[in-house]
Amino acid sequence: MAMSVAIGVDMVRIPGGTFVMGSDSFYPEEAPAHRATVAAFDLDRHPVTNRQFAEFVDATGYVTVAERALDAAEYPQLSEADRAAGSLSFRATDGPVDLRNWRAWWSWQTGASWRHPFGPESDIDGREDHPVVQVCFTDASAYAAWAGKRLPTEVEWERAARGGVDGLDYAWGSELAPDGRLLANTWQGSFPYRNTGAHGWVGTSPVGTFPANEFGLVDMIGNVWEWTTSVFTPDHRARRAMATNLLGTAAASASAGGCGDGCMCGPSDSGTGMRSADSSPMPGGVSTSSASGASAAGAVSGAAAAVPAGSAAGGSTAGSSAASTDGLAQAAPVVAGQPAGAPNPAVSHVTKGGSHLCAPEYCMRYRPAARSPQTEDSATTHLGFRCARDV
Repeated sequence: MAMSVAIGVDMVRIPGGTFVMGSDSFYPEEAPAHRATVAAFDLDRHPVTNRQFAEFVDATGYVTVAERALDAAEYPQLSEADRAAGSLSFRATDGPVDLRNWRAWWSWQTGASWRHPFGPESDIDGREDHPVVQVCFTDASAYAAWAGKRLPTEVEWERAARGGVDGLDYAWGSELAPDGRLLANTWQGSFPYRNTGAHGWVGTSPVGTFPANEFGLVDMIGNVWEWTTSVFTPDHRARRAMATNLLGTAAASASAGGCGDGCMCGPSDSGTGMRSADSSPMPGGVSTSSASGASAAGAVSGAAAAVPAGSAAGGSTAGSSAASTDGLAQAAPVVAGQPAGAPNPAVSHVTKGGSHLCAPEYCMRYRPAARSPQTEDSATTHLGFRCARDV
């Protein structure tokens, strides 16, 4: 097995090589299992924490997408309340509910942001070493550029999560809980109403609470989903075919629907409302394609979820796909402080790793092969990121 090397305090050098990516045993968007090759790269040992993100904000004055209200001049049709800043937050239900109705446990919270994940009455005091959440793709890309890094591709991320070991369903072996041991922060109990806590943690946990993988990386599975630069495709056949035609990725991403297998598990009206982002009802999160549709539904995934027709993510680009011969990636915008443009809600990126909300009766995506789409404007209480760097 190839060995990783610690680089400084917070990064690990992941060795290049060829590995088996994907899975034929779980969800259709993970198929087919195939061999992928990636060059060596550095990866953060853990997801970016609230403490680290606060340092970035203090140094730059950056304002996240969830903290920005919509411009009244650009969206005069919306009320002041509908233009208010905010984001999506998870709320446990009082008891069993129809798992096809993700609105039962997700709600739009005015004032929700990385500082106040569940709304203005919440905060992150004492949670400085938890993963930062309520950050969309634009926010994560801005942090990475400030840190002199970038976001990883899907191929890089899965290579790192597998720890140099092929052929296993889970990052640590063939069983979810070998000898009854809990090895990642996932939902414990009956989803979405009873969670007894993963090692005592309900919700996110401090990074490194659970054991590192064979490369010395922590929280690659569970805790929070993590952004990649790779544009989502319905399966790996489409991803590999499109790798040579990056100009078509945005359109293909938007037309893929809310799910990897084509099922419409959340409301969708061809870009005017909120839709789910997974092949089971909303385990990977939700996103919006327009503020007007989202406001009518009572939720949006970021304060700047709506962008005027013709708008797109702006800024210059930093190469993030050169390290892989089998990756489909959209370059992350390089931004100094405030971003040059809004996130593009027509583009969905792959997120990886599952989260503290993954439960076996609802979402078995606490595995390296698992993948879920999120639009660039999506910000939720179970979505974070970590950074990579070329070597």
